[in-house]
Amino acid sequence: MLAATATPMKSASVDARPIIPRNKTNLWTQAESIRDELYGHILEASTRAGLEPLLLKSGPSVFPAWVKFEAWQPRGDSTTTKRSSATLTIEPRPYYHHSFELDVELWTENKSRRFRRVAVISQTEVDKLISHLVNGGPTPRFRRFRDYPFQLWRTDNKLKGLGKDVLATVTGLLAIAGFMLIVVLPVALVLWGVAVFLALKIAKRKSIVKIDGKPHDEPRTLIRVDSWQTVLFDLGSEATTVRERFVVMLEAGLDAQRRFRTERHWYWGLDGKEEREQWVLTAGRGIVFCQIHQYGKDLYVGWDGHLNRGQWVEQTVATGIDKSTRNPITISRVVPGTQPMSEYDLADLSCLMEWVHAQVVKLLKQLINERKIDQEIDFKIQRAERQQVITSGSAAAAEGSAASKVRKAFQRTA
Repeated sequence: MLAATATPMKSASVDARPIIPRNKTNLWTQAESIRDELYGHILEASTRAGLEPLLLKSGPSVFPAWVKFEAWQPRGDSTTTKRSSATLTIEPRPYYHHSFELDVELWTENKSRRFRRVAVISQTEVDKLISHLVNGGPTPRFRRFRDYPFQLWRTDNKLKGLGKDVLATVTGLLAIAGFMLIVVLPVALVLWGVAVFLALKIAKRKSIVKIDGKPHDEPRTLIRVDSWQTVLFDLGSEATTVRERFVVMLEAGLDAQRRFRTERHWYWGLDGKEEREQWVLTAGRGIVFCQIHQYGKDLYVGWDGHLNRGQWVEQTVATGIDKSTRNPITISRVVPGTQPMSEYDLADLSCLMEWVHAQVVKLLKQLINERKIDQEIDFKIQRAERQQVITSGSAAAAEGSAASKVRKAFQRTA
């Protein structure tokens, strides 16, 4: 009998693709929780102060996250006001002892002050900040991190586990000392020999890179492409029902390529901040925003599709020696950046827009039949010129890297 040949077991391959991992533990994602917490602290402090200010916070996929307070307090009548504001921007610091730092800008009594490298502030500190802005209390004394080594009165926020390359420093000093003692040739040769030995040892060290990861969503830098909208007469009272049916239809058709969520965003109205809910679908670099809103007795239904040229870009924070392995290490993080787009990105968006539009058409035709609505609806999509979209996106991405250009805090992204 022939002996059975054993089949060798195949070991699972290691994913070594040059892709920064997405996770929920990265500091950009955690910064949004810090943003919401600060927003709640400011709201609570304002309520205790008997004030209804303008409170804003950065929207979804806006980085860095920020919170803004602004108050115009009447003095005598509504035409005379005392104005004050504060903007708190949250800066992640991956692998530092303190993971977040704040950049605080204050403006009151026609004077502005900026405090950099501020530790995340508590409710008590927020109360003092609002008291300063609203009631003219003392300037808050923020806990700040050192900018320079001599600032011993501040907390030192250092990178964790990172040391200096002592071996490289010694190698350099030995080489320099050899040149200085070249008149004593035997001593110089010994010093150079030791320097060469250390240099060879340095060359054998294994260098590694450590990075915090990136959020599941890309930062938004949008280019509008196609859109469609209509108004249904006398259906405004049924806005909630129409939304629920629309969401059910969207969820039923989702797959691995299409993602869906609800977002609430603010925008500037004629008299201050307005808030609305919208439904966001994504596929690749394509984003479609869907809106269903009541306008008096009527119902507005529409969507608009965008290409997102935003991308996470790797940025080196520091280099040094890993204290645990004594090998060279590079500490990196991601920052908002941009990327040129291709026809394939546009194809992903086109597919997503056509799918969304088909769901909208199906829903509205059902409503027309059910409610016996005598109204003609134009279902033709308003389309942009395709080549112009790709060209403008590529040109805009080439203007500069967002690793060096942080997006403006109040730029609208949807």
